[in-house]
Amino acid sequence: MSTKIIYIGVITHDIVIFVDEMPARGGKFRAHAAEMVGGGMVANAAVAVA
Repeated sequence: MSTKIIYIGVITHDIVIFVDEMPARGGKFRAHAAEMVGGGMVANAAVAVA
């Protein structure tokens, strides 16, 4: 017998930006790559339980 779990909540998207080094405070930087990844409290909990 398996347990069934229903998740209700908000799914969000995060934009992860890759840089060679952290910019100085207030400085500008150029990213060499970026990714959009899913997340949110419910999505993270579902992954943790799985």
